[in-house]
Amino acid sequence: MLFRRAAPLPCLAESGGRRRAKRPPWRRAPLRPRITLVACLAVLAGCGFHPRYGNYGSAAYDERLAAIKVQPIPDRIGQMLANYLRDSFNPGDVSVPQRYTLTVSMSSGYQDLVLRNDGTPSRRQFNANAHFVLTPVDPKLPSFQGNSQLVDSYDVGEDPFTTVSEDRNEWSRAATQMGEDIRDQIVAFLERQHAGG
Repeated sequence: MLFRRAAPLPCLAESGGRRRAKRPPWRRAPLRPRITLVACLAVLAGCGFHPRYGNYGSAAYDERLAAIKVQPIPDRIGQMLANYLRDSFNPGDVSVPQRYTLTVSMSSGYQDLVLRNDGTPSRRQFNANAHFVLTPVDPKLPSFQGNSQLVDSYDVGEDPFTTVSEDRNEWSRAATQMGEDIRDQIVAFLERQHAGG
């Protein structure tokens, strides 16, 4: 029986009778570009750079948004929207002086698009409208108001329990999408105020 000597591993190199592991590619990269990248990111952070639009996770924090008090909104979907706005404005629940009050009025409803033979809907459209007013505590500052609208359609199952579950999922989607829209509008307003001095 013949035995072949195994080929050396590509990540090892012969040096002085002993094997030495090669450095990974990222360790062999020049140091200067990495230092430059870190310095640029630090400068942007120091300037207060942050994305205007996007998904705001728990790490996102803006003192201007944290200073907004969200008033309760009626109905279940209104509660979900209010909770989303509070969490996105102040993810860490930091205590800051109140500067604004946000009041939101909502209306929502369903429209049957496709009916089965027994008259029950197999596809439904959900409509939601929200009007919001951002009122400053300081009467010398300007207020801001806007609207957000959502129209979405979805399939409806024959099981009543499934229908209830689909409706709740639709409320959650509406609260998230409208909450993002309202937040984006408020962020744009605050940035205009900041730019205007």
